[in-house]
Amino acid sequence: MTLLHFGPRHEVYESRYQVDDWLIQLGTLTRTALSPGHSTRGHAHAWPELYFVEKGTGILEMRDGDSVQTVVMQLAPGVVAEIAPNRYHRVLTGEGITFWGVYPARREEAK
Repeated sequence: MTLLHFGPRHEVYESRYQVDDWLIQLGTLTRTALSPGHSTRGHAHAWPELYFVEKGTGILEMRDGDSVQTVVMQLAPGVVAEIAPNRYHRVLTGEGITFWGVYPARREEAK
């Protein structure tokens, strides 16, 4: 894998979590450290995304479009989660969780 720039882009969302991104040939490789008792902001985008859990536990909530039915996946070290395009998703944790993600776009395109 070839990095397209030298260092990560670092972003902190209040005290809830921090995100570090690296632009790669495939798009973006991201590492999220979510503080205990918090969640990521929920969102959806037009491309698929993979999460790989490094440490901690939590749940991944996913929902399609305007559906009221939420799919919940348990997250723990070593778990890989696939998120389909246009699927709303967010991660929640009680004890804290660190996970990696990869998606075929740049974060600026996600906003």
